[in-house]
Amino acid sequence: MGDGMLVYFGYPHAHEDDAERAVHSGLAILDGVKALNRKTPNQGINIAARIGIATGQVVVGELLGQESAKERSAFGKCPNLAARLQGLAKPNQLIIDPATKRLVGSQFGFGDHGIFSLKGFETPVQTWQVLSIGPSASRFEAHRSAQLVNFIGREDEVSLLYGRWREVVGGEGQVLLLSGEAGIGKSRIIQILCDRIADEHHNIIRYQCSPYHTNTALFPAINYLRQAAGFASNDSSNAKLNKLNVMAVEAGVENQKTVSLIADLISIRGDYHNSPSNVSPEQRKEMTLEALVHHVQSLATRSATLFIVEDAHWIDPTTRDLLTRIIDHIQQIRVLLLITFRPNFKPVWSEHSHVTSLMLSRLQRQQCTELVSAVTGGKTLPPEVQQAILAKTDGVPLYIEELTKNVLESGVLTEEAHVYTLKATLKELSIPESLQASLMERLDRFAPIRGIVQAGAAVGREFSYALLQAIVEASDSELRNGLDLLVASGLIFQEGDPPTAKYLFKHALVQEAAYSTILHKTRQLLHARIGEALESRFAERVKMEPELLAYHYEQAGLPAPAVDYWHLAARRAAERSANIEALNHFNRALDLLKELPKGLERNILELQSACLRTSLSSNSQYGRQPLGSSDSHHPAAGLKVQ
Repeated sequence: MGDGMLVYFGYPHAHEDDAERAVHSGLAILDGVKALNRKTPNQGINIAARIGIATGQVVVGELLGQESAKERSAFGKCPNLAARLQGLAKPNQLIIDPATKRLVGSQFGFGDHGIFSLKGFETPVQTWQVLSIGPSASRFEAHRSAQLVNFIGREDEVSLLYGRWREVVGGEGQVLLLSGEAGIGKSRIIQILCDRIADEHHNIIRYQCSPYHTNTALFPAINYLRQAAGFASNDSSNAKLNKLNVMAVEAGVENQKTVSLIADLISIRGDYHNSPSNVSPEQRKEMTLEALVHHVQSLATRSATLFIVEDAHWIDPTTRDLLTRIIDHIQQIRVLLLITFRPNFKPVWSEHSHVTSLMLSRLQRQQCTELVSAVTGGKTLPPEVQQAILAKTDGVPLYIEELTKNVLESGVLTEEAHVYTLKATLKELSIPESLQASLMERLDRFAPIRGIVQAGAAVGREFSYALLQAIVEASDSELRNGLDLLVASGLIFQEGDPPTAKYLFKHALVQEAAYSTILHKTRQLLHARIGEALESRFAERVKMEPELLAYHYEQAGLPAPAVDYWHLAARRAAERSANIEALNHFNRALDLLKELPKGLERNILELQSACLRTSLSSNSQYGRQPLGSSDSHHPAAGLKVQ
């Protein structure tokens, strides 16, 4: 067995590309060692390497050694940390520090290697094992190289976004409101901006609003913070707190009260130093919002920050309040706040001088033609087929991509060297009348695995392999093969590998189409299974998102457990002084109580709900606002949330 290996990679500045090269080199070394063992089998010798990589400042001294063994000595905390990481590595493992992981972002697959108290370091250090050249955290980055077609048009829009970014780098914060209909390319244009600034040292904050959490206070912030800290499902409270402390240090957050407030927000249980006590829910809410603002400010102090809020038409009221506070102070910090939403959402921030509004229009005909060509790989379609596609899609990029793929998969065209030809007449080529119809037609081609895609759609836009495995009646190999087929089709994206893999429908409209194919009785059965699986296998998620259980049991036609979870969600929101959210949860409970049999139990529950709702209304400045007035639509339910 070989000894460990301590590797130094010297660069004048630590940027993403430098860290990425170092990790790639480390993986290449491990592959080389494994290959060497394969070339010399049965020799009684097994060579192994242990590699540690850390990123930071290094002081380089004089030359040491003789002849070919000459090398410069290196001093500082970074070489010491790399040496400690190498000592933690097992044979043929590559271990990195949080700074390296932050710089390489989503370019590799990681495993949580644990938190260690290391000699020479005051605070515990989170360590990560690099497992592979891996998936991306962004739903587009993971799929970009193989599936996304060439970016067509939008040059002026990208220039505007990039211009605002340059102002941010120069020290003046900016807000850009990006609106457009579903499928118009809002997320794509953000990805293009991310690609353009990839070589610059910067931070990214990504808040993803969800139709399942329109009344979950600060859900986008909670989800981001848990992902940024690298929480694993089996982490203890102490492990989570240690990871949070590491993230805070990396972000430049030195105020321990801020850390304790964030710990409480993301449901880390335990007693913390500097945790505010004897404060009212309203005071705690104010302090929590200020802590989140402080976190953003601290990141921006370190480097320019791109703050992305996607799908704000599903934003919860408390997160809207948080964004308002950030926008009020953003001119003084290096942040580009980029908020996307559909046209039915009316933002309240447009009047500020540092806020720019941009509505994405449909593509022009020439751009549509280029997009069709990109999907076909440059091969020419019959003129009448291309004309039919352009006429139906009316300049919506997602519709153009999906309808073109639909036509290519239909079997009516013959693929030749440079062109496609029709096997029959155009009349025999069915052109769906809408994007929804086109998506449904594509999904119909996956009839053998229809149960898998329908189950995923019932869970939501995102779903995990573990949850899907619990609700689908299929063997592990059948489930994996079915998901692989869907990923290859481009209808869903994959992050990680089973059994810890997560999946995401390409677009909310794809999920809606898949959900609409489920028969009513099957739909109820699926939602009941999802609720039961969440209760039995994902207890922590139930505690954090009781409204998710309430939704699934409601859709399952089980009002009794749904009422219980709506009550639980309302109380949880009220404890955080998220009064609008709490009122809406109580409203859902009151509506569902009407479905229970009349009797004493129902009367008591109705009275309790009404009293709690009245109490909240009287204590809230928002109490007179109509409940359920949101314009949000639930993509799985397919009807307006009241």
